[in-house]
Amino acid sequence: MLRVIFGSQDGSLNELRRIVPPLVSMGSTLAVLPVPRSVRRRIKGRYTPWGRFLEQRDAYHELIRRLVEMRKADPDFDSRDDILTSLLKSRYEDGSAMSVKEIADEVLTLLAAGHETTAATLAWTFERITRHPDVLAAVTEEAFTDGNEYRRAVIAETQRARPVIALVARKVHAETFQLGEWSIPRGTTIMIALSELHNREQEYPDPQRFVPERFIERPLPPYAWLPFGGGSRRCLGSVFATLEMEVVLRTVLRHFSVEPTTAADERLQCRGVAVTPKDGARILVHRR
Repeated sequence: MLRVIFGSQDGSLNELRRIVPPLVSMGSTLAVLPVPRSVRRRIKGRYTPWGRFLEQRDAYHELIRRLVEMRKADPDFDSRDDILTSLLKSRYEDGSAMSVKEIADEVLTLLAAGHETTAATLAWTFERITRHPDVLAAVTEEAFTDGNEYRRAVIAETQRARPVIALVARKVHAETFQLGEWSIPRGTTIMIALSELHNREQEYPDPQRFVPERFIERPLPPYAWLPFGGGSRRCLGSVFATLEMEVVLRTVLRHFSVEPTTAADERLQCRGVAVTPKDGARILVHRR
C-alpha cells in the first residue's frame, strides 16, 4: 500500500513503515472511544494513549508535508502515476488544490481502510475454508480455471458471516428521520450492527452455516449485505478490495495446498475498528 500510494521515495518508505502502523493501530483502537475534553483542548502528554496518538499524528503530518514538498519539486512530477501525485494534481470544482492536511487525511484513510480491513477479511476467508472441506475443494478446483464465480461467493459469504467492521454509523441531518415506528431527531447517530443484519433468517436461512452458494443461487434483497456500508457513503474502495482478495486467494490456492482442519472456529478479536481472528487465522499449507 505504501508503494502504491507514494511510489519510490528513497528512504522515506522506511520512515513511513515506522510511523504509520502504530498510528493506524492506535487510531483504530481509540476510534471506538469518546474523545476526552483534554484532547479537544489539544493538551498533549506521553503518559496517556491520546497523548501518544497526538504525537504520532504530528510526526505523520510532518512527514507527509516533507514528502509533498519533495514530490512537487520532482522533475518527473507530470509523468508520475502514484496516488500521492494524483492527489496533488487533483482540483476541487472551484479550481483549488487540496491542502497538505487534506492529503494526509486521505492517505491515512487509504492506508487504514485499504489494508487492515482487506487483510482481516482474507484472514477470515482462510479460516472459514479450512473448516469447510467441501468449500475448500471447490474453490481450489476453480482457482486452476479462468472462472471466479465461486471464489467471489466464498469471499462474499465470509464477509456476511465474519464482517470485519462490526458497526456502520450514520448521523441524522434532517429535522427528523422516520425509522419504522421511531422518529429520530436531528443530530442522533444511528448504529447498524452488521452481525445482526447478516444473520437475519428472512434473508439467510440457517445463517450459522457457511454456504457460499447463497451468493450464486439468488439475488439478495437490498441492504441485506453491507460489509462495505451502503448508500452514498458506501466504501469507495470496495471494487479494488474485492479484486485484491480474489487475486490473493487464487494465487495462494494455485501455489499452495491448504489442509482442512477439524479445529474449533477461531474466536473474534476486536482490534479497534476491525474484527479479526483471535489466533491470526493459522492454517497449514504445503507448496505444490
